[in-house]
Amino acid sequence: MYQRWDDYRKGRDQLDSVAHFQLTELQRTVGQVPGSGSGWENAAEEYRIKEAVLKKIWKLSSKHVRRANGKEAPLQPEEQRFLEEATYAIFMQMWIKAHAPDEALAWITVSDLPRKPREQVELPRKEAQTLFAAGKQLRQTANDLYQMLERQTPPYRFNRFAGQSICVPVMQALAAEYLLKALSVRDSGTYRQEHDLFNLYEALSSETKDRIAALSTSHNRLDMPEFLNAHWNDFVKWRYVMEGRLVDSNPPEFDRALAVLSEAFENDS
Repeated sequence: MYQRWDDYRKGRDQLDSVAHFQLTELQRTVGQVPGSGSGWENAAEEYRIKEAVLKKIWKLSSKHVRRANGKEAPLQPEEQRFLEEATYAIFMQMWIKAHAPDEALAWITVSDLPRKPREQVELPRKEAQTLFAAGKQLRQTANDLYQMLERQTPPYRFNRFAGQSICVPVMQALAAEYLLKALSVRDSGTYRQEHDLFNLYEALSSETKDRIAALSTSHNRLDMPEFLNAHWNDFVKWRYVMEGRLVDSNPPEFDRALAVLSEAFENDS
């Protein structure tokens, strides 16, 4: 199933087709008739996805449902964003259920999707440097701690109840937040008052996004929008990881993303 999602992200598949395929697989795993647009109770309960979410995905991903006057109605930007986030969220629910069955799943509701940007907050452009310095320090501290853990003998093992395990990803996510806000303040004298890394990236100017894309390509071929969308809520998730949510952590990869954001700021200062 992830292959279909990855194909869409790389432009090799259509979003509505991927979402529709995912729903049929969801139905199949709980003994429902694949391709049916009703009877979502079992799937909703099994994977903690509100029925309203599944019904909305079905409506948006079913081409025959979207037909108007004999023509297929195209997805609107808000509908596209909903399908993208819902499809990825459901994939993660199914992955957790398959690979970590003891993990507690949080419910996915319609109000959670798509994530809505917060209001912009004004800040003098000169404060961009202050935000950047804080982000840079957070990145260095997280990297120092990670290197220390890597040198331990026997090798350090992740434990969601261990403070050291939580500190690295929390600091990295917060570093990304500070760096993105520094770029935003330098661009426009404003930033979004939120932790959502993808929304913070979306608020940047097209020039800054182009600079980040160029640096990502030349350094490590990192797809920054995709990376930030995958880790958009890490700061919140890792602070409450004791609740049982499975959270992915790859400190070296995250540090590469932070390096790109830092260079994007320094190269235009």
